[in-house]
Amino acid sequence: MHKYGILNFKVIFSNIITRGIKAGFFHLLFANILLQIAGFGSQIFLTRILPVEDIGRIRVLQSFLAIFLMLATLGINTTILKLCSTDNDEAEKLKIFKNGITISLFTSFGVVIVVWFLSFNNLLSKDQVINQQMGLFTLQVPIIVLNSIVLSYLQAQQKIKEISNIQSISKLFVIVISIIGALIYSLNGYILGLLIATFLSAFIYFLPLKKTLKRLKYIKINVNHTKQILKFSGYAFGIGLLWQIIISSGSIISSFFNEDNVQLAYYGNAQLIINTLMMIPTTLNQIMIPRLSRQEKDMFILRKTFENYQKRMIVLITIVTITSYIIIPYLIPIVFGQSYNGAIGYFKILLIGFFCWGIYSPKNNTLFGMGKVKYVFYINLLMCIINFILNIILIKEYGVFGAAYSSCITFFGGILINNYYFKKLIKNDL
Repeated sequence: MHKYGILNFKVIFSNIITRGIKAGFFHLLFANILLQIAGFGSQIFLTRILPVEDIGRIRVLQSFLAIFLMLATLGINTTILKLCSTDNDEAEKLKIFKNGITISLFTSFGVVIVVWFLSFNNLLSKDQVINQQMGLFTLQVPIIVLNSIVLSYLQAQQKIKEISNIQSISKLFVIVISIIGALIYSLNGYILGLLIATFLSAFIYFLPLKKTLKRLKYIKINVNHTKQILKFSGYAFGIGLLWQIIISSGSIISSFFNEDNVQLAYYGNAQLIINTLMMIPTTLNQIMIPRLSRQEKDMFILRKTFENYQKRMIVLITIVTITSYIIIPYLIPIVFGQSYNGAIGYFKILLIGFFCWGIYSPKNNTLFGMGKVKYVFYINLLMCIINFILNIILIKEYGVFGAAYSSCITFFGGILINNYYFKKLIKNDL
C-alpha cells in the first residue's frame, strides 16, 4: 500500500506538471518571478546610485502611485477579465473592451489633474521635492492603466505566453532606461527615464492586438455596456482596496503603536518573501479564472473544473509551504545579511497564513468566475474588519509580532468565511 501510495502521488504530480506546461503555467510563473527579481534588483542598483534621501522619496512616490493607480483603474481591469472570459461572441467582448478603455481614459486623466492640483499646492507632502516630482511621476498613470486593461483582455483570451513575454520585456526595458537616467541625472533622470520607458513600452503591450485595434474602430460605445462595466467594477474596486488594507494595515498600525523600526524591518522583509511566494499560486489563479468564467452556465463542467483546480492548488500550496519552511530560513541571512535573522520568526508565522490563503483561494476564484463578485466583496470586507480589530488588539499586546499573528488568524478565518458563502451560494447548483 505504501509503494502504491507513492506511485499514485508520483502519477498525480506528473499529470499536474504536464498540464501546467501545456497551460503555460511555468512560462507565466517564470515571467512573474523575473519581474520580482528585476524589481528587487533595480532597487539594489538605485541604492548605489542615489543618496538615501532620494531613495526614501522614490518609495513615497511609489506608494502614492499605487493608490492613484487603484483609483484610476477603478476595478475596470478586473471587470474586463471577467466579462471577456465568458462565452459571449467576439463582437460583444470587443464592445466591453472598448468601453473599458474609454472609461479608464477618463478616470486616469481625472486622477492626473487632481494630483497636479495637489502637488502644485504642496498638499501631498511636506517635502517640496516630492511635490515637484509627483507632477511628472503621475503622468505614468494613464499608460499603466491602459496596459493593465490590455493584459486583462489577453488573460481573458488565455494568451498566457503572450502575457509573460510582454511583462518580461517591458519591465526589463523600463528598469534599464530608468537606471541609466538615474546614472546621468540622479533623481530627475530616474523619473524622466521611467516616464519615457513607460510610454515606449506601451507599444509592446498593444502589439498582440493589431487586428483587434483595427476592429475597435468600427465598434460603437454602448450605454448598456458602460453601465454593466461600472456596476461590476465597483465591487472589483472594493475587493482590490480591501485586499490592500488587509496586507498593509499590519505595518501601518504597528508603526502607529510601536516605534521599533528594527522589528518593522524584520516584518517587512518577511512580508516581501511571502508576497514573492504568492506569485506561484497566483499564477495558477491567472490561468484558471478565465476557464471558470467560460463555464459559468454549465454547472456540471464548472464543478469538475473547480474540483480539479482545488486538488492542484492543495498539492501546489502544500509543496511550496513545506519547501519554503525548510529552505528559506537558511536563505534569509544569506540574501539580507546576518542582521536580518530576526525576520525568520515573522516568516514562519506568515507562512501559515500563506498556506490558509492558498487553501481557500479556489473557492474565492470560483465565486468570482461565476460572476458572484459582490459576495467576494463581502468576504473581503469581513476579513478586513477582522484583520483591523485583531491588529489593534494583538499589536498592543505583542508588538509587531501581533501583526503577524493577526494576518495568520485572518487568513485562517478566510477559509471558514469562504466555505460558508461557497456552500450557501452554489452547493445546490453544483
